[in-house]
Amino acid sequence: NERTQHGWREYLESSFASNRPWNQMAREMVLARATDSTNVRAGWYLYERKNDFQAIAESVSPSFFGLRIECAQCHDHPLAAEIEQRHYWGLVAFFNRGKNDGAKNGPRVVESAIGGFNKYTDLAGDAHDALLTYFASATIHEEIPGEETEVKDDDINYFNGQEREPAGEPRVPRFSRRQQFADEVLSDHPLLARAFVNRAWALMLGRGIVHPV
Repeated sequence: NERTQHGWREYLESSFASNRPWNQMAREMVLARATDSTNVRAGWYLYERKNDFQAIAESVSPSFFGLRIECAQCHDHPLAAEIEQRHYWGLVAFFNRGKNDGAKNGPRVVESAIGGFNKYTDLAGDAHDALLTYFASATIHEEIPGEETEVKDDDINYFNGQEREPAGEPRVPRFSRRQQFADEVLSDHPLLARAFVNRAWALMLGRGIVHPV
């Protein structure tokens, strides 16, 4: 199937067989790039969700942090008040500049340098900007261009002057939201290791320390 064809299954098997650190694997999955420090095969994690950014957020949160956040889509979580609506839409915003590209080198998730400034509405009907934030993480500042500001996604200034990445890989934006997520949220997040231990415990013993996983 496609997972085998594009190396996703091989990536997982070889990673666990070589005792690849889980935080490194998580980083590779959310960056979805081919670099010296990341493995492009891991990009299938995002690619197979077919540009559905809410589906990506609803997968990233439980997979890496052990938190299901879909109940915070329309309001703060009814059972866990510390999980807020802004966390849901903030997580969506980290990924909503991605776009699947079936390049000749294989599936890639390219990232736009502009756009993705969305709003969400709370139960009171008030609109809020979807800022780059997530549970137990700081809010990352990104300048929102005014209506009079004209920006184009092919402007090389937004890509550190890059025309194309080496070997035909997609260019990386100067301000990459996925990079910000990997560096500022995923890295050293207090739940990353705990969620993995809980999942491993459940796989070996049939029930998570926190259940359901």
